[in-house]
Amino acid sequence: KYNGTKDLEKVTSVKLEFTLKTGELIKVSFSKYTDEVHEILLLLIREYKDKVKTYDLHNLLTDEQVFDMFRRCLGGDALDTWDGLITSKTKNKTNFDNAMLELVETLMGEDAGEEQLLYLRETKKPSELKVQSWIRRMKAINAYLPSLGETALTELELVRIITQRIPRAWRTQFKLSEGHKAKTSIAAQRKLCLIESEEKEKRDLKERGNRDLNDTRRPRGKNNQKKLDSDGFIFK
Repeated sequence: KYNGTKDLEKVTSVKLEFTLKTGELIKVSFSKYTDEVHEILLLLIREYKDKVKTYDLHNLLTDEQVFDMFRRCLGGDALDTWDGLITSKTKNKTNFDNAMLELVETLMGEDAGEEQLLYLRETKKPSELKVQSWIRRMKAINAYLPSLGETALTELELVRIITQRIPRAWRTQFKLSEGHKAKTSIAAQRKLCLIESEEKEKRDLKERGNRDLNDTRRPRGKNNQKKLDSDGFIFK
């Protein structure tokens, strides 16, 4: 979810290490998943796949070591589920990738990928989120899609979603600035940040004007009020 960043505060980490062929010791840290928040599982898988690719771990280490390192990043029912999934599998790269997808589908449901894709496409920008935070979350969720068995959306597809899901009051100005023709989500974000900033300035100006108007309407204090006699003349 767009407002799910607080869940990530629960993340604990697992520290692992391995040695490159050059003799260099590499120390890495992964999120640990213990059945609490599904996004932590997706974060772990993304982190782990990134390190496997970066350091070519399937060639650097044995396949058994690659499986075992991932296993140490799991706890609770997730660990039991992983052990059950890989019991009869030959340990190789293909089966490792398949096992991670099976783990996600088992813990999150087979339709989790489709549901997340639908969420991205159909959910409007939350009013409480600033543009930068909204698009950052959108890109993070999009990056999880491959771990859910779906293809990540392209930058142009993200721009199309941004154009459709911004507040209605912003759409005309966004199109006039050709934000809908942006090639990247970052370019669209810059256009929206300007609109957001202008809207805030207008809102602040209106609030100041309302406060000033209220001040002028507020009755004077007793010490400053003029006293009139019955004929309407001021007296002390």
